[in-house]
Amino acid sequence: MPLRWPAPQVGLFGFGLAMGCGQVSTWSDPPLRRLTPTEYNHTIRDLFGFSIDEPWPDVEGFDDNDGQAAWPWRFPADIPIHGFEGIAEGQVASSYLIEQYQAAADHFSQFALAAPAFWTCEDRPACAEDSVVRFAHRAWRRPLTTNEQARITAFHQTAVAEQGVDDGTRLAVMGILQAPQFLYRVEDADSRDAFALASRLSYLLWDSMPDPELFEAAATGKLQTKAHVTKQVRRMLAHPKARTAIVAFHEQWLGIDEVYSNRAARQAYAPAYLPEIVGASQGGLANESVEEVWSSYLVGAQAAMVREAQLFLERTVFEGPGTLGTLLTDHHGYATRLRGLGDNDTFRLYGVTAGDALPLEVIHESLDDGNLTYDFTYVPVTFPVDQRSGVLTLGATLAARAHPVHPAPVLRGVFVLERLACENMGQPPDGAALEAPPDAVSASSTNRERLDAITNAAPCASCHDRINPLGYAFENYDSLGGWREVDNGSAVDASGVLRLTGEPEVPFNDAVELGRALARSDRVHDCYAEQWMRYAFGTDISSSDPTLLEVQHRFKNRHKGRVLDLIVDIATSDAFRKPPASGEGNP
Repeated sequence: MPLRWPAPQVGLFGFGLAMGCGQVSTWSDPPLRRLTPTEYNHTIRDLFGFSIDEPWPDVEGFDDNDGQAAWPWRFPADIPIHGFEGIAEGQVASSYLIEQYQAAADHFSQFALAAPAFWTCEDRPACAEDSVVRFAHRAWRRPLTTNEQARITAFHQTAVAEQGVDDGTRLAVMGILQAPQFLYRVEDADSRDAFALASRLSYLLWDSMPDPELFEAAATGKLQTKAHVTKQVRRMLAHPKARTAIVAFHEQWLGIDEVYSNRAARQAYAPAYLPEIVGASQGGLANESVEEVWSSYLVGAQAAMVREAQLFLERTVFEGPGTLGTLLTDHHGYATRLRGLGDNDTFRLYGVTAGDALPLEVIHESLDDGNLTYDFTYVPVTFPVDQRSGVLTLGATLAARAHPVHPAPVLRGVFVLERLACENMGQPPDGAALEAPPDAVSASSTNRERLDAITNAAPCASCHDRINPLGYAFENYDSLGGWREVDNGSAVDASGVLRLTGEPEVPFNDAVELGRALARSDRVHDCYAEQWMRYAFGTDISSSDPTLLEVQHRFKNRHKGRVLDLIVDIATSDAFRKPPASGEGNP
C-alpha cells in the first residue's frame, strides 16, 4: 500500500496549500506564480539529480501499468494567456489539481530515495535528517528559516520513529513537495533577495530550479551586481537546458502544439500524401482499416512537424544569425522520413527531395505514443525559396490553423495580427461561425472567393479588411501545410496588403513576401519583445512602461533583432532583478 501524506497535514510545516493563483497583478505587485507543469517536472528531475538522457532507476513498488511513466507527471495544463503557460491570470487552481499534487508527491517520493542528489552520505540512518533538510533547502530554492527547519526536523523524527528511516523519510519528502514554497515562485517582501532572483533567472532561462553555481552566487552576494547577473545569464544561455526552454517559448508563441488538433480529411489529402490507401477498400481493406491507417499517418506527421519546428527554432536562434528577421525569412529547415510509410513523409509535403538535403547532421529519433511506435529521421534541407519562409510556413504553424478540407484564412490571419503584431482582434460576433463557408470537397469556388462573399459587407469588413489579406497570403498551403498552386481549378491568389497600426501599408504577393515585410516591421519587433516581457514577468505589461520601451528600443537598434541579446536585456533589467514591493511603484 503506497504511503499517503494527507493534504491537511502540510500544516505541520506551518503552511497551507494555496488554492488561488489566478489573481490579476500589476507589475509593481509581482504575481504569485505557480510552477507550470513543465517547470514542475524539470525541477523534480534536477532536484533529484537524474540525467536528461537516461531512464530513471527501477524502484521497489513502482508499476507503470496505469500508463504513468516514472517521469514526467501529467498535470492539467495552465489556461494559456497570449498563448503562454505560466501567466498568473491563467493559473486557476482546482480540487483536482490539489489531488494531482498529492499523487505526484507520493509518486516521486519513491524515486527520491534512489536519487543521486538526495543522500548526504551512504549511511542512511546517520544522515537521513541532514538529507531531508538539504532537500528542503534545494526544493524551496532558498535557505530555510529556523522555524521551518525545526518543524521539518520534528516531523521527520516522528515519522522515522513510527515507520522506519526509508518510509519516514519518504513522508517528509512528500510534505516538502506539497508545500507552497515548492509549488509557487513566491515574490513577497521577505523573498526579494538573491535567492528569489536566482529562481527568476533559472525559470526564465531553463524552466527549472537553480543549479549549484547559481545557488552559490546567490549565497555569496554576487547576484547583487548587474555585471555578475549578466555573467550568469550568458553562462546559462550556453547550457543545453536553455535551448529547450527558449524553444519552448517559441512553441507557445507560435501555438505549435495546436497542430495536434488537425483533422485533415482522408478523402481530400490521402491521394497526395498517402496514395497507397486510396482505393484500398476495393482491394479488400475495410473502410475502418483505411481510416485507421490514415489516422496513424496523421499522428506521425503531426509529431514530425512539431519536432521539425523545434529543430528549426533551436538551430536558427543558437547556431544561425539568431535574429527575429531570420526566424521569419529563413529558407532552411527539416523534412522527415517516417519508417514504414515509404516516401509518404514530409518530404512530399514540402516538395523537397534527397537532393535538397544539407551536409549537416541527420537526426534519428523514436516515439512511442502508447499505441504506435514511430521511427523518425529528420533531415536538414533547403526549401524552395519561393515557397517557404521561416516560422510562418513551417508545417506545424500552418497545419495548426486549418479546417479538415480547406485552409483557414481567418485563423491564419488572426494569428499573424495577434501573435506577431500584438493587435488584439477581440471575439467574433455571435453567430459568425454559422456564416463561415462550408468546409466541403464539393465547393464550387475558391476558398478566397467564398470568404470574401460573406465578409465584404459591413459590419464584418472593418475587421476582415485586415484579417483576410494576411490569411490569403497562406492560400498556397493546404490544410496539412503542403504546397498547392491551384484551388478548385483556379490559380491561387495569395496577394494582399499588410496593415499594421502605426505603419504604412505594405503590399505582398505571397507568404514569402509577407514574411519579409513582417521582418522589416518595427511593430513586429516591438511585439516580439513584449511577448518575451509578458513571458518573463508572468503578467501583462503596459505598452507605455519605460522598461518595455527601453528593451524594445535596444532590441531594434542596438541588437538588430538578435534574440539572445533581447533575453539578456530582460533578465538584467532593473525591473527583473529588483521587482519593487507592493506599493513602491515601477522602477
